[in-house]
Amino acid sequence: HPEQPEHEGWAAWEATRAPRYAAIWDIYGRLLESVNRHAEARAAYEKALSLSSGYTFSWNRLGMMHARLGRFGLAQSCFYHAHTGKPDELPFKFNYAAIQKVNGAEAEAIQLFQTLPRQIVLTTEMVIIEKRPA
Repeated sequence: HPEQPEHEGWAAWEATRAPRYAAIWDIYGRLLESVNRHAEARAAYEKALSLSSGYTFSWNRLGMMHARLGRFGLAQSCFYHAHTGKPDELPFKFNYAAIQKVNGAEAEAIQLFQTLPRQIVLTTEMVIIEKRPA
């Protein structure tokens, strides 16, 4: 996106101007992740979580990033925190069920999937996880 650096600069400026707000660091992490600056995005999400350990949106986004990068153990831990923080939030439940399946916990995954509505619309807060053969 041509406007991305401008948005990235805004988020960086906001993060330094309002460093106590987890939401600002979460937004900054999303912007960094969108330009494939994963190490910096992880640091921004972790900063958000250091300010508010129960900030489920950062747990979910961090889990999604780890899953896309093939770090399934880390993704599971993040999705666990998001799901237990807001167990009725459909994207968090979906992501936790999906990572459970990928990591071999089929029974737990099926149990979680069965609690989801029969038809759900995938959102940007949900991740499709494919484990590549070793």
